[in-house]
Amino acid sequence: MVFGICPPQSFLMGGGEEEFCCPVRLSNLFSQSLKKGFNSIFSGKKLSLLFLIAVLLLSVLLPHTAFAALPDNADGYGENWDGIDFENFIGNGIYYGTYDHADTAWSYYSTSNLSSGNKEGVQTPVLWRVMGEEAEEGYLTLFSEYVLDARPFNTLQDYPGSADYFNNRNQNIRPWLSNDTGFLASFGTSGSAEYKGLGTFSVKVRMFERNSGTEYTSVAGFSSFPTDWREYFSSYCWYTSYGYPISVIGQKAYIPWGLRGGSANNMVGGVSSPAYPNNDTYGDAGYLYWDALNDRNESYLIGKPESGDYVGTLKNGIQVDYWTRSPNAEIRTASSNQGMYFYPYMVSFYNGGSITTNYFANQTVGIRPLIKLIPENIIFAHEIVSDTPVSSGQIRSDRESSGTWNYDVAAAGRNYKLTILNSSLTLNDLFADSDSLTAGDILEIDAGNTLTLTSNGFSGEYLAYKIVYDDGTNRSIAAYGNNKGEVDTGVLNVEAVNSMTDGSAFSGTGDYTLYVWAQSESSAVRSFEGSPVWFFPMDVSVDITQPAVVSVTPEGMNIPLNTDTVSVTFDTEMNSSIGFPGIVTLDNGAVLTNGGWSSDSKTITYNLSGLDYSTTYTYTITDFEDSAGNSIVIPDPVLTFRTVSKNGGGNGTGNATVSAGGGNMQGNSSGENKTPVDTGYEIEGPIVQASMFWILFIYLLAVITYVLNERREARADQK
Repeated sequence: MVFGICPPQSFLMGGGEEEFCCPVRLSNLFSQSLKKGFNSIFSGKKLSLLFLIAVLLLSVLLPHTAFAALPDNADGYGENWDGIDFENFIGNGIYYGTYDHADTAWSYYSTSNLSSGNKEGVQTPVLWRVMGEEAEEGYLTLFSEYVLDARPFNTLQDYPGSADYFNNRNQNIRPWLSNDTGFLASFGTSGSAEYKGLGTFSVKVRMFERNSGTEYTSVAGFSSFPTDWREYFSSYCWYTSYGYPISVIGQKAYIPWGLRGGSANNMVGGVSSPAYPNNDTYGDAGYLYWDALNDRNESYLIGKPESGDYVGTLKNGIQVDYWTRSPNAEIRTASSNQGMYFYPYMVSFYNGGSITTNYFANQTVGIRPLIKLIPENIIFAHEIVSDTPVSSGQIRSDRESSGTWNYDVAAAGRNYKLTILNSSLTLNDLFADSDSLTAGDILEIDAGNTLTLTSNGFSGEYLAYKIVYDDGTNRSIAAYGNNKGEVDTGVLNVEAVNSMTDGSAFSGTGDYTLYVWAQSESSAVRSFEGSPVWFFPMDVSVDITQPAVVSVTPEGMNIPLNTDTVSVTFDTEMNSSIGFPGIVTLDNGAVLTNGGWSSDSKTITYNLSGLDYSTTYTYTITDFEDSAGNSIVIPDPVLTFRTVSKNGGGNGTGNATVSAGGGNMQGNSSGENKTPVDTGYEIEGPIVQASMFWILFIYLLAVITYVLNERREARADQK
């Protein structure tokens, strides 16, 4: 339990315990909380000030629980997980932990654990499907995408209450799943509790009558079960001195639970079934759930019956059966020649993944586990892509490599490789321009520029960072980077650009926060690991000046028809990223194609075609942005050019047009083409200058005459 408003002190200095509140951290959070409302609180309104003080006192005195629901990315300031949208994971895949995956189907008649000969023989990452959050408990529930192993379900030992449940911990399925030396052995060392990231919780076993859906919650109610179903339950499985229903406390991994049979209103829609086990002809359908508490809530369904959603496969695609934890499992007695055993349920890959009983006692069946991941221990998540990454938030799949593959893209949706907190890693110091930094210091940087940080001591292989942007509603990761592969991994260059998207300079008017940590990837098959983060509010100077068009080519009069390019030049470096060229068009049928940028990203040039004689073309230039994300100023007045006349000479220069009496006479220096053409009133060349001279002369003469007359009349009036 943590008191006050301070997060763990490890966030302050990159280490330490989560026991007390630091005044420095308190002051930093205080300043951040006041950043947007400082004037309204301290503008002489005593009531507001008293209210603020009361809230701060209450936050210090009242206890805060570790988790409630999934972290809200609007409240992540100063936290390892800041900027991560956990809801975005749901329905997608996460690689976490490693396991020696099964890769060969086992014998149908096997009653022993899967042998090494049926496995890959090497640890590879485990791909989990993110199912969601159960009952706002604060965990992400993950369901293995593949069947990982196979073991027999020991009838008398795999339910709590049996004498042997806590014996042979690496043999029985349930304890083996949650034992650090069993299934979880490959999820990280026991000294790295954060790296495991697994919560401990309770798994319940609830009993439902399969025809009516009635839940039996007491020994008395349980006595109404059919005789064949009651046998051995009280002795071995369902209710003992532990009480009923049974909960397995302290689980870290478990298997899903399934319902087979029932009436049309309770279990399988549209199908009712006779009493079981007297009739074995009931269609094998049923529902499969991922929650730990057997709530029978539709939001916890793994899929739809007989739709293929339940079908289990090995990593190589081979379809196999896998166990459920059987809340309405059946007893088969000696009278049915089945032997006096408790038969749990499994998901069969026949009929699209139906839920059925296993076929004989202690049969070996696959294991497809679930775990609950603590989201607060996720620092970053790289999306896995099949091609060259186009942003810093992506990492390339190795699916195409020969042999056993590790990280693969999702068939649908997205798969992620995580960076998980590992408190055994440390970042001891950080410097900016030789100045020693303390977590919470404000760092200044211009948008689009680079800030260089250095460290003299850290454990791990290199340094990494993320920058989180707060738009006033949500916090999201705008940039990620690291210095992996650099000669000096103690030098980290932090770039104030949107590297998670288009690489443009920061342009938002909200708040930016920098997080730095030491990162390790000592094994290619493990998640990345990160030290507790250092965080720094950033004072980002954002360029908000709109770029402008300084010139276009061609422009003006008498443009030759063989002009085959158009260029637009801006006054600053523009966003020239792929897929973001902006829009340039010309009217009257001119066609522009294949825009390309100059090396300084200031000029874009297109191929031009479709020009016609004596035509004026108007530019439309829109949707361009500079490298800071500022939109252009639309040119005003509009930019135009006019093409040469059809008989205006070969190169369009030295032309003159005389318009009189409804006809034109055009000529050039060669004395050719002196025949009347067209009709109209175009006046070009030297004639324009002569005409303008006489117009001005007549105007001035009229003005002088008017002034002289006014003076003469004024004198006459005086006399």
